[in-house]
Formats: sequence, structure tokens, C-alpha cells
Amino acid sequence: MIGRSFILGWAAVLLMAGSAPAQDNPPATDDWDLSHDPASKVTMASVSFSSGQTVAVRCVDGSFDVMIAGLAPHTNAESTSLPMAATIEGRPISGVWRSNEARTTGFSTVPRMAARQLRQGGDIETVLEIGNDTTRRYMFDLPADHNNLDRVMEACGVPFSDARDDLPSSWTADENGTGPLWAERPNISNSYPRQALQRGISGSATVSCIVQSRGRLRDCRVESEQPRGAGFGASLITAAQDARLIMPEDPATAIGSLVLVTANYLAP
Repeated sequence: MIGRSFILGWAAVLLMAGSAPAQDNPPATDDWDLSHDPASKVTMASVSFSSGQTVAVRCVDGSFDVMIAGLAPHTNAESTSLPMAATIEGRPISGVWRSNEARTTGFSTVPRMAARQLRQGGDIETVLEIGNDTTRRYMFDLPADHNNLDRVMEACGVPFSDARDDLPSSWTADENGTGPLWAERPNISNSYPRQALQRGISGSATVSCIVQSRGRLRDCRVESEQPRGAGFGASLITAAQDARLIMPEDPATAIGSLVLVTANYLAP
């Protein structure tokens, strides 16, 4: 059976029980460090800290990522979602995070939104739940200058501003803060990319959509997909636009809001 999960990108703040001391790191330079490898089509801006973490924005042959590396590994080896919440200057960084196989690097599921937030510089705080009622808190001070970050965004065609980022997006968390309340859930089984299914390829995608009347979703856009080009983003758009959210008592507070939907596609 095809597994699935649906997560809003503005995940609730994690509980602080058993938290480790915060790590406060000033930036080593006034701007992001820039690296460029034309042969591999890689352009990356990064900031490394003395505690061993690195915040990086990367463009690889048109594929755009925002990541935080050097994190303490969380204990849930079965999950690709990273139990981490991040803020910059006290404001939540958009999207949830997925982890690499080693569970030590977090990748934003909405990298274009996240990169635009990182451009402002300032203090980042991340709270990572690593298991056994233990959390780890990291604090970073990003450079105020973002010229090199801008070069990476330009390499992947990521605009420096988008009116979509300013839409309200926090109206539909359930009581556990884990996702939207669906009147009709997205049916990803029926929208699984045909070629990926035939080849036994698993993947994931995150799309952003705007809420309209009766809980329908419109103007959906692929924010990220793994693996790139496998069709999971387009498939999730189809599924999301056929779904319907439970609206609040005052529907006017929800119409026009931005919803982030993440789905994991698991090949049978």
C-alpha cells in the first residue's frame, strides 16, 4: 500500500523538555562564502560556525536547496521528516524540513521561500527533537550582507521577492499542529506518477496552494520534489486541487491563505 503523510509547512514549535544548551555562533565573515564549480554546475553560498554547523544555499544544475548541516542525528530512522522548527529574528522560517540518510542535515521543503527569508540576515534559532524527550537548540548569527547568496539564487532563477510569501498561512493547524484538517484528503494513490510507479520509484513533494471558498485549493505551485523531474510535484498538485479543507467558522479568515502540503509517495 502506498504510504502518505500531509504536513503544513509552518509546523508548530517543538516542546523544550530536556533541551540541551543553546549554541550561539557569530558569523565569521560579513557575507556568505561563495563556491562555484562550472563543471558540476554547482553554485553554493554557505556560512560555517565554530560549533560544526553550516547553513547553505545551493544551486545544482537548476535544482535549488536550502540546508542546515552538522545537526545532532535524530533517532527516528524510519522518517524522512526532520523534527525541527526554525525561526529568524523570531519569525518562523517557512516550511518543514526533511533529513538526509544520516539524519544530520535538514533540507527545506520550500527552499525559495526560505532563501528569501535568509537574505535579511540576523539571528536564526533552530530547535531539533532528537528523541528520548531530548531537544537540541542551535543559534546562528547570519551575515547582514547577502551578495553571494543572491548569486546562488540568480543561478537558479529564484526571485528575490514574491507576493505569495506575504500571504497568511497559519489558520488550519489541527490540535497537534501536524497538518490541515481535510474534509476530502488528497488522494495520492490515484495520482502516483505512472512511470515512477512502474519503475518502483518512491519520492516526495511539497506544493503551496491558495485557499478559496468551500475549502478548495487553487493556484498550486511546486515548491520542491524528490527526486527532481520524477513527476511527484505535478501529481501532488492534481491531488491537492481535488481535495477540500474544513473551513473555520468564519470562512473569510481562511480564503486567500497559503497552505503548504507535503506528501510522501512510497512505491509498493
